[in-house]
Amino acid sequence: MGSTKLWVFVGAALLVWGSIYWGVRSGIARRANGDNKPNHGDLLPRLACAGLIIVLYAVSITLNVFLFRGTWAFNSGTAVSGGEILLYGWLGILVGMIGWYANVLFVPGLILFAAGEYRVSRWIALAALLIASSSLLIRELPTGSTSGASTPIASFGPGFYAWLGSMVLLTAGTFGLRALSRRPIAA
Repeated sequence: MGSTKLWVFVGAALLVWGSIYWGVRSGIARRANGDNKPNHGDLLPRLACAGLIIVLYAVSITLNVFLFRGTWAFNSGTAVSGGEILLYGWLGILVGMIGWYANVLFVPGLILFAAGEYRVSRWIALAALLIASSSLLIRELPTGSTSGASTPIASFGPGFYAWLGSMVLLTAGTFGLRALSRRPIAA
């Protein structure tokens, strides 16, 4: 992996873990000061948005993510599904592809978002989106052989856009619903 990509990955990891630490600490301090009254005014939009994100992510697993020029030797097909990428994508770091690691951040970001912890989840979601966006730069996938051969990608499939869309929606939801939750609730 190139040193630039390594530093981007390390920086994103530090940003995420720092924001988790800061968010947990501020939540503890907020509760210690007696401010433990949750704002339920955004509960329905938050859960609806989280449900849509989950559906979009689940759909991305079933659809084709990459369509190849020719046959990809790893699965002997002309396309690869999101499920296959989810299973084997962690190996991408060995060849400088870090997009799969957005999934690692996506899960805690979504859980915190659904729980209404916007302060922490928005930074995790933003880091996940930035890491996922690095997948737009992929032009070929390794075949899995020791020869170092790779298969060129002809285009991104609908599963790729559904996956990236779930990351975008999570990020937009964390920022948008945080603004909504700060408005006073009408009696």
